[in-house]
Amino acid sequence: MADIPNLQPEPYQRRPTEYYTWTPGDCPAESVPVIARPGGMPRNWTPAIVALLIILGLTGGGWMTSHNPDPWQAVLFVIVMSLIFVVPKIVSSRYKSLASDWTEWTIQFKDMVCLDCGEPLADQAEEGTCPACTQPYSRESCRWGWRRWRREKNLPPDPPPRPGPMHASTPRKSILSGVPRPYRKYILLNRISVTIGFLAYVAITPLLDFFETEYVLGGFLIVLITAIVFGRRIMGRLSRQATAAGDRLCQKCCYNLTNRDSRGTCPECGFQYTFANCYWGWRYLRRDKHNPPTPPPELLSDGLDSAHLAADASQQ
Repeated sequence: MADIPNLQPEPYQRRPTEYYTWTPGDCPAESVPVIARPGGMPRNWTPAIVALLIILGLTGGGWMTSHNPDPWQAVLFVIVMSLIFVVPKIVSSRYKSLASDWTEWTIQFKDMVCLDCGEPLADQAEEGTCPACTQPYSRESCRWGWRRWRREKNLPPDPPPRPGPMHASTPRKSILSGVPRPYRKYILLNRISVTIGFLAYVAITPLLDFFETEYVLGGFLIVLITAIVFGRRIMGRLSRQATAAGDRLCQKCCYNLTNRDSRGTCPECGFQYTFANCYWGWRYLRRDKHNPPTPPPELLSDGLDSAHLAADASQQ
């Protein structure tokens, strides 16, 4: 009989509090998950930075227009607004919260998960090339890498080799950079919606001196509802198109890549894509639970691979 993999989650009593991070000379970088390599775990600082800039801008504007500015009042305003709008967004992008999601994801599939893009490999051969990101893998290397990252004991000191050469890649700097480009601005506006609402309140307050309150609030609500309805309609249409194409749409221009290789250049806009990145981005749009916690890194094109490796060799 064929060996049928058991995909039931393993019992896991103790959640790790520390995770392995790669240091030069310890083991080959490609033997551990990409999230353990330098810069491999993407952050999501953009909403917090935007919120902080808006708060500082409001503080500076109030300072310049005030006849008798009070520095302590300005400091208090920045602290209170940061506690409301900035700190929660920083906490939500902490490494440990993302690492905890990765722990649950890898244990669910018994560590048979690609070290580079997070796609499950339970239905693939014992070794080969990941169908999503085209990086070489072996099941033994996947098990060793994820368990090393979780700092499990009783592991062999030498990592199992991965068959074939690795493609050069660059980690994602932010989770937002992994989502489809039409959806990126929508996510950003959604995540700082409270800050935008506060800014809109400050902006419409002077209008109350010239117009009736009900007209000002009515116009504001009409604009807000219209933006939400049209935004949801556009995102819903993109989601349906991606589902019909098996999530193989270009993340930049939404070109259908179904009949193309799993790694290449979009013929419509020239975007360097992998199916791993396409899958992750469109699943993120649908809030799909069957999705790795963070986006896979961007693979460089064949023409850039040699330049990337030559630059690394010159630095060493």
